[in-house]
Amino acid sequence: MRKSYNALFIFLFLFIVIGQTMAETIVKGTVTDENDGPLPGANVVVEGKFIGTSTDSDGIFILETDLAPPFNLQISMVGFTTQTIEITEAETTLEVVLKEESFLSDAVVVSASRVEESFMRAPVSVEKVDQLALKQSPSATFFDGLADLREVNLIANSMIFKGATGRGFGDMHNTGLIQLIDGVDNAGIANGSFALGNMVGISDIDVADVEFLPGASSALYGPNAFSGVLFINSKSPFDYQGLSVEAKSGMSSSAYAGSAPLYGINLRYAKAYDRFAYKIALSHFQATDWVAHNFKDKEGKPANAPDFNGVNIYGDEVATTLDLDDLAGLPAGTLGSIRVGRTGYKEEDLYDYDPARSTKMNVGLRYRLTDNLEAAYDYRIGTGRSIYQGTNRYALDNLLVQYHKLELKGNNFFVRAYAQSEDAGDSHDIVFTGWNVNRQWKSDTQWFTDYATTYIGASLPAAYGGLGLPADQAHALARQKADVGRLEPGTAEFNAAIKKVKSTKDFRVGSGFTSKSGFTNFEGMYDFSNMIPFVDLQIGGNYRNYGVNTEGTIYSDANDPISIYEYGAYAQASAEIIEDELRVTGSLRLDGHKNFEDHISPRLAAVYTPVPNHNFRASYQSGFNNPIIESQYINLNLGAAVLLGGTQDNMDRTGLGRIYQRGIDKDTFQPVTTPFREPEFQQTFEVGYKALIDNHLFIDASYYNSNYTNRFKGVTVLDPDLLAQGVVLPYVLYTNEKDRNIILQGAGLGLKYHFDSGYNVGVNYTFTERSGGDDKDILNSLNRAKHNVKLSFGNSRLTENLGFHLSARWRSKFTWIATFVPAGGEVGGETVIDGQVSYRVPSLKSTIKAGVN
Repeated sequence: MRKSYNALFIFLFLFIVIGQTMAETIVKGTVTDENDGPLPGANVVVEGKFIGTSTDSDGIFILETDLAPPFNLQISMVGFTTQTIEITEAETTLEVVLKEESFLSDAVVVSASRVEESFMRAPVSVEKVDQLALKQSPSATFFDGLADLREVNLIANSMIFKGATGRGFGDMHNTGLIQLIDGVDNAGIANGSFALGNMVGISDIDVADVEFLPGASSALYGPNAFSGVLFINSKSPFDYQGLSVEAKSGMSSSAYAGSAPLYGINLRYAKAYDRFAYKIALSHFQATDWVAHNFKDKEGKPANAPDFNGVNIYGDEVATTLDLDDLAGLPAGTLGSIRVGRTGYKEEDLYDYDPARSTKMNVGLRYRLTDNLEAAYDYRIGTGRSIYQGTNRYALDNLLVQYHKLELKGNNFFVRAYAQSEDAGDSHDIVFTGWNVNRQWKSDTQWFTDYATTYIGASLPAAYGGLGLPADQAHALARQKADVGRLEPGTAEFNAAIKKVKSTKDFRVGSGFTSKSGFTNFEGMYDFSNMIPFVDLQIGGNYRNYGVNTEGTIYSDANDPISIYEYGAYAQASAEIIEDELRVTGSLRLDGHKNFEDHISPRLAAVYTPVPNHNFRASYQSGFNNPIIESQYINLNLGAAVLLGGTQDNMDRTGLGRIYQRGIDKDTFQPVTTPFREPEFQQTFEVGYKALIDNHLFIDASYYNSNYTNRFKGVTVLDPDLLAQGVVLPYVLYTNEKDRNIILQGAGLGLKYHFDSGYNVGVNYTFTERSGGDDKDILNSLNRAKHNVKLSFGNSRLTENLGFHLSARWRSKFTWIATFVPAGGEVGGETVIDGQVSYRVPSLKSTIKAGVN
């Protein structure tokens, strides 16, 4: 792959020195707003060609091209209505006045159908955040601002890592949502193949726009486009030139941990020549992470319970049942049995929350080989330190991720190749850090022996040689004795033990893990629309190969890295059944995978526009979610249990096929056969309405009904061979729930009103409901509020240079169920308010912002 990249570099730079023909047409002019103010940075582009320029600080442009008239010139700028002007003379001077635009009525989106189409007439629900909205967002980062989109929920794992979720079931992450940056999948490998928010994404000031496609989208985007697709598009160095700098500073505050500083800086520089352009963007953000401070027992037990298991306390999960009568040689029923857990450590003792950080760089090269053909190379690198909440709490420490992308695109096609590589660095499991720091100063066996011996002596009556203490006092004395020698947080010995445990990559004695993995992806699409007069037809496909290497610390790759391939091909056809009124679109995609059977995903959609700016849509969509790499290949011995991925290839690698074939049910002690994990599926029907009334009121309403089948689940069995030897070792297996369908239905309404005075008011409401099942059942748990309300209010031109924006979000209370809180808990009911005041300083070409979140 590296040789291929070098070859393309040489290819690109050779073109740079090729002489250009003399300009045949010269168009020059000015671009101003309705108040005669110059508009710097406005784009001036020949329609349908890779030919264009932008206005300077005075709103002046000069476009020289060898293209002969006539042709159309498009003049556009974020927040203004695009103008299209026909050029008929070889030398033309223009005075262009752009009108301010309040809504995205003229905007185009690509995500809904993989080709450019009107935002208003998209056949399925789609949301877009343009440059103006990004600038006006009162959120601390552009990614935080996505929470204001109607169907987006952001789950904060930390100050750095926030995971976006779409429709369907909520989780701390969302493996069913694809996140693409300039068409590149931003997923990782060690975490199981889902994106880490924008932790290793792109700089805020290099974001051009964002599109979000909620719901099932597998007919165009393949596996894992299950709850949505998030598109983040960066700025072209041809369209956005010059030096941009953004610096931010502030404070985070919590009642438990107090206040701590945060800061960030973003820099971007871009330069364009005749046909060559380049850019570089740098970003750094640093803060003190949120401190976990809920220490309540996971099942509501009192703090002095012998088997207390605190939420953010680690090590107390190591527990056993002590048969005191058997240990003391007493008649059965004298002292009975007790469940006891070791004394754990608080998370704040095991992990330093300062700093949480994210450092990123992206470089882009562009070369326009012809007026219709552009070659591109992009490089991204990101590193960071953050916490990720999964089954356990994971410290992503010095994680390093890199991306290379090569692309060739024309007006009606693209071919793209990209590669990802990652290094987990010093990442580790905080829970196992607590477990194994405990084992550094005393083994589990010795600790429980000390506890039992002391408890028996303390609780036995004096007549039997004991102290005759009440149970609670006997337990307190037993814990005190067992904890003799305990390493105290903050001491040199404690810190040395943590360092040793984190660097040991075996969860039975350490907490570190390795991932030196990556994947390569090849894809392309051709649009035949200009060749077929009666239908718009697109055909495309992709091939991806994962190379997984965790050196046996997570997956079954101790002796041999894992190779996984997948492929897909799709076709989409659309046609105007009634010109400018009824458009019908059909899509079909075939996907294959090394470990799963081929699957076909269809989509059918229609848009009806009886009058301009009033659009009714209806669609049938399908989605499927391939099991993540973890559930396919994990082979992780946790000491108390083993996690074993459910594929035949994993059985061949581990030699543990007996566990799936004839594992022993932990309750009935009967042999059971557990099927390997397969994809899960959904089918969705949706209707919607989108309208712009009197150029003041924007309406977007939708309703959907989704049927989920073959949902993922886990089961626990015992190793039959070890059980025959008297050893009880549980295995957690990955399979599906075959006999249960779950129905979700939802509705949404978005309203935005623009006043002539410049004020904008918006409200978004979503309703989500599950039919059937029990909230306490993890397979049914929706993990999403039934009601969500999001409000916005602002005016970017309160005065000539002063603006403000406010946003508020509220959700109803709901039950959250997950593997780390199987009993569930109530969340929601809170109101979140973001506010920002901005002041423009035209003489410095700068904007000063002050905000609160």
